[in-house]
Amino acid sequence: MLDFYCPGHKLAVEVDGGVHLEQEQQQSDKVRDELLLELGIRTLRVTSDDVETRMELVLSAIENAVSESTSNRATIETNESETPLLHASGEGAGG
Repeated sequence: MLDFYCPGHKLAVEVDGGVHLEQEQQQSDKVRDELLLELGIRTLRVTSDDVETRMELVLSAIENAVSESTSNRATIETNESETPLLHASGEGAGG
């Protein structure tokens, strides 16, 4: 289950607590992010600490991811022969 999902931008936001610092969980997160990306869903990972203490940073990261999504959609609509590269925004950010 995703923490937050915005279908209009195909953006998942995951808030990672301390368990996500463990190597096994990081590998599981990576596999999950790759599966979501295959479905066209980008994942933005933020730490629970960032949500609690640096919300402006989290909101800025979300805004950037949404802007990237909007920009990519505009490119697709104006030039269907040019497919933009989608990146898993925030990959590795905050663990």
